[in-house]
Amino acid sequence: EGFGLLSFALSFAVLFSILPGLGMGTLISRDIARAPQLLNRYVSNGLMAKLLLALLTLALIWLIGVGLGFTGTKQLIVLLAALWMVLESNVRFALSFFQAASRMGTVAVVNLAVRAGWVICAVLIMVSHGGIVALLGARALMTAVGVLSSVILIDRRLQRIQWTFEPRVIWQMVKASLPFALFRISRSLYKDTDTVMLSMMRGDLMTGWYAAAYKLRRALDFLPTGVFDAALPAMSRSSRDPRADLQRTVTRGSKYLLIIALPIAGGIFVLADRLVLLLYGPAYEAATPALRLLIWTVPFVFLNSVLAAACVAVDLERPVSAYRVFGALFNFVVNFLAIPRFGHVGAAATTTATEALVFLLQLRLLRRTLPELVLFGQMARPLAVVAVMMGFTWLSREVALVYTIAGSAALYLGLLVATRTVGREEWQVFKRLVRIKPLEEPA
Repeated sequence: EGFGLLSFALSFAVLFSILPGLGMGTLISRDIARAPQLLNRYVSNGLMAKLLLALLTLALIWLIGVGLGFTGTKQLIVLLAALWMVLESNVRFALSFFQAASRMGTVAVVNLAVRAGWVICAVLIMVSHGGIVALLGARALMTAVGVLSSVILIDRRLQRIQWTFEPRVIWQMVKASLPFALFRISRSLYKDTDTVMLSMMRGDLMTGWYAAAYKLRRALDFLPTGVFDAALPAMSRSSRDPRADLQRTVTRGSKYLLIIALPIAGGIFVLADRLVLLLYGPAYEAATPALRLLIWTVPFVFLNSVLAAACVAVDLERPVSAYRVFGALFNFVVNFLAIPRFGHVGAAATTTATEALVFLLQLRLLRRTLPELVLFGQMARPLAVVAVMMGFTWLSREVALVYTIAGSAALYLGLLVATRTVGREEWQVFKRLVRIKPLEEPA
């Protein structure tokens, strides 16, 4: 129940992330990639705008919490989650300047440092029998350190910040970022609405089961998020060149992500019961069917990251935002019908269906600009290889878990090479990836 309450508070806060974020990070990633001379103006005025938006957001969440009857500890937990959400949006904003400059090593180092600090604090709190309030307080504190560190790094590594206050520039930034705000919030809505609805309709216990499955699924989000952050500036620059280059980038990126996503989804689908028991214990056994459904969102989430970056790069953020809002409405309506009868399993099925729907809508939109884009042909060989791997995983599921996973991974890699799904080009990409030196200037 405590895990369910924590998940509710985080998801409830994220529903308001449009206010402190306003899509400014995505706007900056695209505009600074095209015009680096805007950096100082965007930094100083953007941070001032976000401070005002942060105060407005916290006040609004407090008022809505009072209106919904949140009292005592629950209200405090929701406010701490809101504080973390506001600070996290500011970390993303500050790091978007490094993203625009293709300094993804710095983005990675800051994100990893913040999360490592949070993990250390969380372990210490749990060892000393602290509660949810202490956990969220530590998370907010570490994220605040991340905001401060990111601003200092901008000043030291990118450009000395000259603080100016230009209301006209702030208004222009807010106005230009609104389509990106809609783009961001529509994605958050259909990812977090289900947790909030489940908590309010079926209680914290069932929400805890659902959150256990969803945590496993969302633990993989760092990869598609990283792809979106890294691909957007490059695609924004190449979008002004012949569209064949952009089309080739989308096709390659989709293929690489599918090769990674499909075995993860297939393996966890087969081993879901053992993984839940290992990571959470027998009290969370009811999370298994939800995990088996949710894990199939992974291929769609991975593909959607590439398609979304391409849509934003070619200035299609308004229609793609509209499609995502439609996905959020679809998610809300179907959850409203499914949760009372099927509970957390119905919410899981709805989430998977929503991701698939958004994928089809984004692909349809992008094909208007890239009419020769073909993705379904990329899926045949990886799907066949994964089907064989899943058969092996099922047959060996009674063996020690580490041997089952290692054997399945070895078989999958061998089949990729044998079927020529992975060729010379993929190996060259892999070699470049493993040679990355995080804090070097990009070539």
